[in-house]
Amino acid sequence: MRVVVVVAAMLFCMPVFAQGVKLKSVTNSIGMELIEIPAGKFTMGSPEDEKDHQEGEAQVRGTLTKSFGLGKTEVTQGQWKSVMGTEPWVGQNFVQADKDCPATFVSWDDATEFCEKLTAIERKAGKLKADEEYRLPT
Repeated sequence: MRVVVVVAAMLFCMPVFAQGVKLKSVTNSIGMELIEIPAGKFTMGSPEDEKDHQEGEAQVRGTLTKSFGLGKTEVTQGQWKSVMGTEPWVGQNFVQADKDCPATFVSWDDATEFCEKLTAIERKAGKLKADEEYRLPT
């Protein structure tokens, strides 16, 4: 399983699964809950008859060839600090500081570094296989 995390305030859309289906999840060593997104076919986009449908939102079929883990929430300030040892949100306007709030004021490079460091931590702890890694969603 390839592991993927969501950092800071990135938004993502979860596939819609049949009602009542419980997806598997795991919690890593820093408390991140990762939901398994199963391999399979899916449709993304907006139906033409959907209210407020806009041009460029056409539906297309996609296929996930491998399952992967996706962070259930954004990376929290507590998780960020435990891996990076920094608090980039401190001193910024309009930021609520709490270990459970999303990590903010994080650049793409910072987020990539977070993933690399977390991968190293999890491999050292024996929680990740050599072919698994944390990375940003694409």
